[in-house]
Formats: sequence, structure tokens, C-alpha cells
Amino acid sequence: MPNQPTPQDWSARRAEDTVEDPLLSQEELLQRQLLTFGGGTFRNQTMIGTEWRAGMDLSGIRFSDCTLTGCVFSDCNLRGSSFVGSRIVTANFVCADAEGADFSRCIAPACDFMAANLRNARFVGATFVRTDFRGADLRGANLTGAVLSHAKFEAANLEGAILTDAILDGAEFAGATMPDGTPYRDPKAELIVLPVAKDAA
Repeated sequence: MPNQPTPQDWSARRAEDTVEDPLLSQEELLQRQLLTFGGGTFRNQTMIGTEWRAGMDLSGIRFSDCTLTGCVFSDCNLRGSSFVGSRIVTANFVCADAEGADFSRCIAPACDFMAANLRNARFVGATFVRTDFRGADLRGANLTGAVLSHAKFEAANLEGAILTDAILDGAEFAGATMPDGTPYRDPKAELIVLPVAKDAA
């Protein structure tokens, strides 16, 4: 009985699949291969507008140096997955379970992680400019050296997160729980009490 193909065989099998199903788009082929082989690694792939089915188990999958534009991962299981070094543009991770996922060195402008589970996720050296993290669970996440300019963290939980050397200019934290476990306090909203001068005699 022949051995079952492994996830690492995807690249070799893609040409065969294309011949067998010439009407399938590249995205449909990739999704079918994922369902067939049950996990693995995509290397140097370009995906545009791929919509992974809500609830799909993508745990442990690796997107290595891929370009993912407008892809939808909302409500998917991305636990322990890796996107290291990939370019992710305007992708949708709303309500995704990405606990322990690795987004290190990603260039990912304008992505949406609203209400996602990002506990212990890694964003080391990544660029997530204008990304939406509102309501996300970022407890224990490592954002060392990440560029997070104009990102939205309203109502997010950052308790225990590492923000060393992160660039946060223009980021919004209203209602967020900060790394030390305290609620965010806007320094601009603090009342400044000046001493009242005594009336001259």
C-alpha cells in the first residue's frame, strides 16, 4: 500500500492537482490540499482574497515568507501557527484563536485582530501599522521591537505583554488593561491642579 502524502509534499503535488482540476483557482487548490493533508507548511506562496472557512482547524500551520493579501482567517483555529517573515496586508483575523501564534518579522499593515485570542503570541520585530487589536486578548504576548504606530488597542487585555522597544506613536489604548495589570490612563486626560495665588493684600 503506497504511503500517504505528507504536508511537506504539497509543493510537489500542486502541479498534479492543477492538471486534474484546471478550473480550480490557486486558493481553492491550497484549501483542498489543507483539508486532504491536514496541516503543514506553505512557503513563498501568494494568496489573494483566500477565505478560510469559519471554525477551520489551521493549528500549527506555517506560512513561511508568504504574501497574504485580503485573506480571511476569522473564527479559525490558528493555535501555534506561524506567519514568520510573511507580508500580510489587510487580512481579517476577527475572533480567531491564535494563542501562541508567531507573527515575528511580519509586515502587516491594516490587519484586523478584533476580539482575537492572541495570548502568548509573538510579534517580535513585526510591523503592524494601523492594525485593529480592539478587544483582543494579548496577555503574555511578546511585542518586542514591534512597530505598532496608530494601532487600536481599545478594550484589549495586555496584561503581562512585553512592549520593550515597541513603537507606539498614535496608538489608542482607551479601556485597555496594560502590561502591569492596571487600566490604561490617558496622560492627556489627567487633571492638572495649579496652586491658586493668594489675593494681594
